[in-house]
Amino acid sequence: MKRFLLPALILPLLVSCNGLPSSWKASWENPSVGYRPLKMCHNVDLEKDADGHDLIDYYADSCALGGIVVNFSGPGYLKDEAGWEHLRQTVARAHEEGLRVWIYDEAGYPSLGAGGRVLEADPAVEAKEIVYDASLPEGEQYYVRESYEYTHATNNYGAARRYPDPGSPRALQLFTDMTYNGTRDNLDTLFQYVEAFFTDEPAYLGINVGQIPEIARKNVKVVDEPDYTKKNLPMAAWTPGIDSLYLARYGSPLRVECLFGGSDEEAKRVRQQYWALMGERFADVYCGTIMNWCHENNHPASGHFLREEIVACQTPLYGNMMQVERGLDIPGMDMLDTDPDSWNTASTLCWLAAAWPSSAAILNGTRLQMSEISEHNQYVLGKVPTTYAQMKATAACQIASGITELMLYYGVTIPSVDYRPVSGFREYNDFVGRLNSVVREAQPERNVLLYYPAYDFQREYIPTWDALNEPSSQSPLTVAIRASFVAAGSAMAQHQIPFVLADYLALSEAAVAGGCLNIGSGSFSTVVLPASVTLPEPVAELLGSFEQAGGTVVRLPEITEGLDSIVYPAAASLDGRLAPAFVPAEVSGTITAALPGREEFIPAKPEIVFGKFIRDGHTVYVVVNASECSYDGKLCGTGKCSWSLLDPDSGRICRTRTEKFVTGGSAGTIITEGPGIRLSMEPYQTLIIVGR
Repeated sequence: MKRFLLPALILPLLVSCNGLPSSWKASWENPSVGYRPLKMCHNVDLEKDADGHDLIDYYADSCALGGIVVNFSGPGYLKDEAGWEHLRQTVARAHEEGLRVWIYDEAGYPSLGAGGRVLEADPAVEAKEIVYDASLPEGEQYYVRESYEYTHATNNYGAARRYPDPGSPRALQLFTDMTYNGTRDNLDTLFQYVEAFFTDEPAYLGINVGQIPEIARKNVKVVDEPDYTKKNLPMAAWTPGIDSLYLARYGSPLRVECLFGGSDEEAKRVRQQYWALMGERFADVYCGTIMNWCHENNHPASGHFLREEIVACQTPLYGNMMQVERGLDIPGMDMLDTDPDSWNTASTLCWLAAAWPSSAAILNGTRLQMSEISEHNQYVLGKVPTTYAQMKATAACQIASGITELMLYYGVTIPSVDYRPVSGFREYNDFVGRLNSVVREAQPERNVLLYYPAYDFQREYIPTWDALNEPSSQSPLTVAIRASFVAAGSAMAQHQIPFVLADYLALSEAAVAGGCLNIGSGSFSTVVLPASVTLPEPVAELLGSFEQAGGTVVRLPEITEGLDSIVYPAAASLDGRLAPAFVPAEVSGTITAALPGREEFIPAKPEIVFGKFIRDGHTVYVVVNASECSYDGKLCGTGKCSWSLLDPDSGRICRTRTEKFVTGGSAGTIITEGPGIRLSMEPYQTLIIVGR
């Protein structure tokens, strides 16, 4: 049985739903499809069983899913009439059963190739890279070539296939015409039942992101045979005409040698301007084309990007990760590991993957955010499949972080695993539905902003030929800034401090009012600056005005030890589990000292995931014990309030009162005066706490 409170301190009063609006209660008791997950299925089997039911019936009735994510399937991608007819039948059946429908825009991933058809139509739009070959005579060392070998196009789980340039308007025109127009025109009147479009991991090439595991690589389909006799050289993404755009924008020719080296200010200026222009190009051409099409056709654009949690890769893949994240109506993330113990641990930095869509939505003044969820790491890396309890906790970690739309790659059952029967999948979807019924309509409450140093990463990035997975491949300053940024985010995640990421472009939109920085739907009283950053002059002036108006700027101390474990953290064994990421005490201490009076958990536990929201004048907390161990403690700093505690797993609701809390500590007795909520949580349990 779930335990809510320590009865020695608080006596809960069971009530039907006193203290909660009646509309919340109705949604809680019967969550609509809008609150439930969607199944990533691509190709739906519409064959009927002996009782006359098909897979759509099963998804709706037995699984209690909210919808499906589908695309054209079958031979002759986007050409075969039988494939279009199957898609029409699928959308029609989903609508008949009341399910939501999203359209996935590619045959596999990364999106943009249209299953190879874009390059078939125009080979000239193939992705390009500029390389540096020191063996050639001076004047010939820098040249542009097709980008394929040694890149993500040859090292992904979908197919080894040549890839178009996401900065090419012609490529995007072909892609949207084939995929988006094709889907709309072939669905005809059924198109009105499509809710949104899903684009998956588009990226610039010109970077070696590392080889996928051999156990998976040997099974990847090879469409275009790579030529590994081709020289493996330092490379950077290049889109034709970028040098002319550079000249027009900055008034001086692009010195390409500066892209590949130089520690002087002029070289850094050239690099920053180049990658800023590439980021703008990606946001305008790729994201902008798709968003414009979706808006013209009354649909939102959604999806997610590649390597969201690997900071080192973000500049060469996108120019500016934050800029492209903000280029979608429903920004998203990819959750590849369903073991919730990995959320705040050293090997995955899941908090960072979730921070992108959450921050982008707040900066854009929107709410909806998407997550693609799978057991990729469990299967590819040979791990044990997760339990439903772990699946629920992983979903709750994301919803606590701001995610609203969950796209599942889970199979409905794993026959060889007796602890995950089919019946549990419906319970999982009910759990998500209840949780989302309270949180999806609420606004994230975050008053701390963490500066994402895209400006520095653009200034400092030096292309390499090798996989970008070692600190030595970049300058010590890059390593130091990246370490400070990651440590700051990890410290706040492990201390349950909700925050928003913002780069120099987002700050250029900010207004100072009443001691706060206001951007989009966010209002921030504190800005955390990683160590050693170089601020553009307008940003420095803005933060100066912010401090003068009463705002707080937290300048982190420089990190001198453990840089490798912070920048490229490795999994550490802890009783067979992953240890929390190493965070220097100076970083945690500096941040927490600057945030007095905040909500905090006593005793502190880094595996607790926490989200704070506001809805209709109510404060909503989501608390997740993302651990296989139980938790007994207290949420302090909540203020005096009448609280309701909701368990999305059982559907149970309780009421609490406030009280004082005394607990022992290794450094003496800790006494927290004032109201608080005592919690006793089982492994992987989630609680919603609502107060007014």
